Amino acid sequence: MNKIFKWKIHFLVGLSIFLIIIIFADVFSIWTTPEEYIKVYEFSNNSVEWRYKSIFNYILSDIIVICFLILYIILNLIFLIKNIKFIKSIIVVIEVAVLIYLIYNFYTSYITGFDH
Repeated sequence: MNKIFKWKIHFLVGLSIFLIIIIFADVFSIWTTPEEYIKVYEFSNNSVEWRYKSIFNYILSDIIVICFLILYIILNLIFLIKNIKFIKSIIVVIEVAVLIYLIYNFYTSYITGFDH
């Protein structure tokens, strides 16, 4: 296995674990002080994004992200242990999809003036 690919796996698994901790903190925070989130994110049924239609949807979207991160970590660990090429291709597809998602979100934030 390529050393750079192995280093990338370690870095991204560590980053994924860090993101899981941050998202859990976000979910815990919304349970303790939902009033602040209602003011900041302006939850309403008229929202364009389903995530901001209700607090439940917001928490559900966080849980979905956590599940994908856990799946990503598991796939990377399996690949490190068994070095299966099919799993490597799944990992690359996931990484490309996340990159496209990040570029799309950056673009929409840029178009709207980074106001959220």
